Amino acid sequence: MATFIVRIELPNALPNDYEILNHKMEQSGFSRRIYGNDGKSYALPTAEYMWSSRFQTTRAVRSQVALIINSIQKRNSAILVMKFSSSAWTGLKQLEPS
Repeated sequence: MATFIVRIELPNALPNDYEILNHKMEQSGFSRRIYGNDGKSYALPTAEYMWSSRFQTTRAVRSQVALIINSIQKRNSAILVMKFSSSAWTGLKQLEPS
């Protein structure tokens, strides 16, 4: 299974654009959580999401995200999709179990 991290920037975002983005991304199966080797979950930074799929490519994920963003605003948004097999972090807020 491939795992992707998606980073989004909304230029000139309105006050609730990121709230709407979070809601729509979560409705589409993207997560704001990342899971550590310790079995605990951590909050990703603002406008970052995790997605796992057996069949998708980085380009397919980018296209899916672009459709979500275009339903919020039509301005030129920045989308970065990265496929990864391992990660490391520090300073992320630990979340309560879901």
